[in-house]
Parts: sequence; C-alpha cells; structure tokens
Amino acid sequence: MIRDILATRILEPLSRGIGVARPDLRAGFAMSQVVGLAIGRHVVAIPPLAAASHEELVAALAPSLAHYLAGDWLPDPGT
Repeated sequence: MIRDILATRILEPLSRGIGVARPDLRAGFAMSQVVGLAIGRHVVAIPPLAAASHEELVAALAPSLAHYLAGDWLPDPGT
C-alpha cells in the first residue's frame, strides 16, 4: 500500500511529467530516499534526523530527489 502510493501515484507520474527516461527506475531510487528518511526519523528515531526541522529535511533531501528524478545519470542506451 505505501509502495503503491509513493511509487505509482506520486513519483512515477512526476518522473513521466518531466519527460525523462526510465521513470520507473528513477521513482524507485527517489522512493528509497524517502522511505529511508522515514524509517530513520520515525522508526529507528536516529536523534539528528528526529530532531531536524522540516526545512532542514527538505534542504537535505531535495537535491537527491532532483538528481534521481531529473538528473543525467543513466547510461546512454546506444553505448
């Protein structure tokens, strides 16, 4: 259920909407970042993550999500 919400309803449509290759793979990498943060902050309660402000979390996570969703990191299929 959580996987469905994150991947198919949020991240994959976002990737497709910005017109990049392999939206499924990109969404998977982005989802791994979000789920990892959620587990570290709310399940394991790693003190720095649990204490971080919303602004700090967004500032830290946004570049990674942008890289996974829109970055030029996939190998060229023609090589």
